[in-house]
Amino acid sequence: MFLKAGIVGGQVSHVLVHEDLSEELNQTEPALVSPDSFDLNSYNQWQCFEKKEIETHCVDVCRGVESCQQNETEKEALISVLHQRKLMEFSLELPDSNKGCEEILFEWEKIMENQSVVCIYSAYSYENSDDQSHDFHSRSFWVLDKIKTKVGYWTPTD
Repeated sequence: MFLKAGIVGGQVSHVLVHEDLSEELNQTEPALVSPDSFDLNSYNQWQCFEKKEIETHCVDVCRGVESCQQNETEKEALISVLHQRKLMEFSLELPDSNKGCEEILFEWEKIMENQSVVCIYSAYSYENSDDQSHDFHSRSFWVLDKIKTKVGYWTPTD
């Protein structure tokens, strides 16, 4: 179940507190600013999900046309959320060069362990609804800023 702003079945999830919601509401600049050719300025927003909808992965990604053509990939940590046949994928804007993918996944799993609700603070990047080869209607991509559960926060700089 997707839980906007910490709402779980009409009840406050007790994961997000006033300061978290204020942070979202009081942003003065977008978290993502698109190139001139696009019209997208995206602000971070809190989204809370049931833990059972969340999977974490290390995926192979290439950076730039040349590395993709040469099949040069690197591992990137990714959170996938499948909610109502909509796939949302959350990744870091720039992978942390000091941490490997497996280390980041370990940290994510640690903060999500034994939790029923996980909140993700992220900025919308883009959506791909043309891919009909999967069991989901749409696929959106988000840039992850932080994760919060009842046991605390995770940020890329932790």
